Amino acid sequence: MPITPQDLVSTVATLLDMPVNTVKNYDRKLMEAGLRTKKGHGRGSAIMSPRDAAMLLVAIASNDEITRAAEGTSKTRELPLTARADPSILCRLIGGTRRDYATFGIAVDAIMKHLADKDRDEVATIQVHLQSGRPYRASLWIHHKGQNYEVKFESSREETNALLVSSGLRGLNVSRTILGGNIHYLAGCIAGRDPVLQPGGAGG
Repeated sequence: MPITPQDLVSTVATLLDMPVNTVKNYDRKLMEAGLRTKKGHGRGSAIMSPRDAAMLLVAIASNDEITRAAEGTSKTRELPLTARADPSILCRLIGGTRRDYATFGIAVDAIMKHLADKDRDEVATIQVHLQSGRPYRASLWIHHKGQNYEVKFESSREETNALLVSSGLRGLNVSRTILGGNIHYLAGCIAGRDPVLQPGGAGG
């Protein structure tokens, strides 16, 4: 059964143990910025896609402040695949070549769609690193057949150095991680395999 924005917010809030209103505000900022689906067909509510789910997860992982959600999400999604990164696990699982996973946003969208297409054995975790609230590095971790694979995305060295200089090495340098079990469940929810969750953990 397709899920609405309200369903998506409720499920993400429950999975990540966050206040519903907090997740709702992230979602609202994305909608206002045109970063997630706004309308459905006819008079119906918007139907959430794997990309919408990925967008909300990246927004939460890449922003300390909800007011900067659109900016931080866009910046994180634009982080390029690092020169030494090996995206071959994505090529094997999803198809395509290295150039098809040029940015973090493209890769996260692709793995979410892959997980939603049917129930999978592999699990994907996303991690975003922030300096003074600004994202500069992200990783997509894939657990497949007992092995862990990391695909790295990062600002250029010049941009990263400029960020560190501008912050004066003050402020928090933190990483925010959304674990694979949550992403796997959410993909199943988008596909209609798993039930929508409500605060308190009850299924919808």
